[in-house]
Amino acid sequence: MKMLAQKSRWLLAGCLVGGLMIPLSLPAHADGEDALDAVARIAPEVFEEVAPLNDTQVTDGELLVSTDSAEARVPLNSGDQIRITDSGKELKITLPFDEKRVGGQREPGEPVQFDNGNGTSTIPVVKDDGSVQITTVIENAASPQSFRYDLELPPRLFDAPGHQWKCRVC
Repeated sequence: MKMLAQKSRWLLAGCLVGGLMIPLSLPAHADGEDALDAVARIAPEVFEEVAPLNDTQVTDGELLVSTDSAEARVPLNSGDQIRITDSGKELKITLPFDEKRVGGQREPGEPVQFDNGNGTSTIPVVKDDGSVQITTVIENAASPQSFRYDLELPPRLFDAPGHQWKCRVC
């Protein structure tokens, strides 16, 4: 029982760790509408307070976004992890269906989006405070409705003052 309580505490710590907000599941999107358009139509708040993006931030297979408070690295391949660094501490997040190793699609100035090839798309959005919101678009009732996000937490997480990592599931 003690071990279960400790694991639960670390899971909670993972959710509190880094300005992270995970997944907002959206209903089916209209024919011909891509995942970004569906999110903009159904949950426009996802694209509020977004860090500015440009092509100079794409390097070594990832999108690097630095803010005053943190640094976020979003992979261009779903098999790689999102990494958020704040005060020298790093949180890593594995995207759902990472075993498929899907290449992300991205237009200049827009976030990376991954078509998971199963009726879902994943869109990690870097906010201007260095947090990352991972949004999942579900196309229809036959699409998967369960998504796994593995977290790697920094050691001695609570030794650093000022960390305000958050996790929200909608």
